[in-house]
Amino acid sequence: MDQWFIKIGDKVRGPGTRQNLLSAFQKGTINASTQVAESENGPWKPLGDTGIVPKTPDNPFIPGSAGNVKPSGGGAGALDGFFKDQPVYGQSRECASFIERFAASLIDGVIFTVATTALTIIVTPVTVIMVKIAPGIAGALSAILSLAGMLLWPLYIVVFQQKWGWTIGRKVMKMHVETAEGQKPSVQVFIVRFAASILSSLILGIGYLMALGDPQTRTLHDKMAGTLVVKDK
Repeated sequence: MDQWFIKIGDKVRGPGTRQNLLSAFQKGTINASTQVAESENGPWKPLGDTGIVPKTPDNPFIPGSAGNVKPSGGGAGALDGFFKDQPVYGQSRECASFIERFAASLIDGVIFTVATTALTIIVTPVTVIMVKIAPGIAGALSAILSLAGMLLWPLYIVVFQQKWGWTIGRKVMKMHVETAEGQKPSVQVFIVRFAASILSSLILGIGYLMALGDPQTRTLHDKMAGTLVVKDK
């Protein structure tokens, strides 16, 4: 039977297939030293000893909550340091409360507002100078900046959660989004969820208020995307 489990610390995840292990190895979420077994109870051995992947004991990945994550460094070093681990998916079934979710969104909103205000202060003088130098590009430049402004928030929400598992607000409030099956949502799911959140806002915020009457505090966009917001384990 093509059935495999992985063990990270004292946590066992699975089952999955050989292809799942190979795919996770290629993405860097596990490495050759990750303990695997064909039974949930073992015996355990390094992934590199199974023949599924090459033996690479010097693989530059370090243990993380979902396998291994790259150490901090490069341009995103500060963020990689803050988000040094990924959420443990499928371990917590305790959903975040409406107030906790609101607090996380408020933190994200304040951070985003401060960041975009600072960016505007920097960009505005440059824009004025460019318009004076080349008046013909004023319209195009304005359209580009407007488009960039519209994309920043969805990029923040989708990219941060897909890459690191949290937005800054959710990291601070110790909660994360996962699928109803306890898996990390794909990029497509995060995009659907964000698009549905716009609908939640457009109907006078009722989509958000639905969480108050739901036992799992799911909003309309959670239900449409098949997600939950749970507390970190």
